[in-house]
Amino acid sequence: MWAAIGVWAAGVGLVGAAVGLLLPRVPEGKVTWVNRLAAPVLGWGLSVAHGRLVPGVLVSWARWTVIGGSLICLWFRPPGTWGGRPAVSFGPVGKTLLVLAWIVDAGALLYCLKVSAVAFRSMRQLGPVMAVLVGLIVVSAALAALGHPWFALVVAGGPPLFVGGGYGLLLAVMMIGGRHTRWN
Repeated sequence: MWAAIGVWAAGVGLVGAAVGLLLPRVPEGKVTWVNRLAAPVLGWGLSVAHGRLVPGVLVSWARWTVIGGSLICLWFRPPGTWGGRPAVSFGPVGKTLLVLAWIVDAGALLYCLKVSAVAFRSMRQLGPVMAVLVGLIVVSAALAALGHPWFALVVAGGPPLFVGGGYGLLLAVMMIGGRHTRWN
């Protein structure tokens, strides 16, 4: 497992360094394959680093290493095998849903970290949200490790599903009846 994480980290570092070396050579105002590759590879890091290339590459490398390392850990040690007790009736669908819930929670946490790093004043407003997201991930991982994967799925996936479902319901109502709605 550790060798796979090391290979992943080295590969992500090489790709990030290659894009970082090629990006300054692109003529200004011209969109090439390097620009299209730089958006998913370096986009988050460059916005956190305020457009500086070397810190942006390092932040993006750290981000992709954490994401890939987490998925490699989950691949080699699925949630049902952590606590010693086998997960009762927690098949591949449940494991997939739990991993997806963790990915959604971690993605929301990374987004909040990005926003708070770019605009530091927003840290006061996003601090409680980030604390809740960290709490969801930690409690869910602990429940999965102790052999309670269904409770872990409810903890990790319930709040995002509730918030996302409410937002989706609001969008559906606005799409259906919002055109003829008066707000005054």
